[in-house]
Amino acid sequence: DHQTAKDALMAAQVSKNDSVVDLGCGDGRVCIAACLLGADGTGYDLDENLITKAKSLADEMDSSSTGKRPKFDVKDLFEVDLDQFTIICTFLLPETMDRLVPTLLVELSKGSRIISFGWQVHGLGEPLACCRGKADSTATERWFLYARQN
Repeated sequence: DHQTAKDALMAAQVSKNDSVVDLGCGDGRVCIAACLLGADGTGYDLDENLITKAKSLADEMDSSSTGKRPKFDVKDLFEVDLDQFTIICTFLLPETMDRLVPTLLVELSKGSRIISFGWQVHGLGEPLACCRGKADSTATERWFLYARQN
């Protein structure tokens, strides 16, 4: 939900100097939250219907306090140039994350943050912070924060 996205971004200490990307952005809630917190937000998804929905939700947001508007586009997450972003957000199945981790390790600068909603990520070390939710929580209520160390 929107609060989960906001909480995770705040744990990552998102600021106006950050550029957030959401790979597999769905309805765009993470990018919208990022912009409301002052960062730039860009979302990519393969599903054109979800991108349309994300753009519609972004049109409804009140960005007057930050002046930031999220951008959304249909694109394969494996074709995104990640080195332009300081915070990478995903809600991807573990198998997909396993394929993405080598790219993250090569393209991200030291200090870049990675937020994985739903599942821990192997190959990024221990999470700096996490929210595992309640015993009956769904994957959408869990997040894990990592940072590129070197």
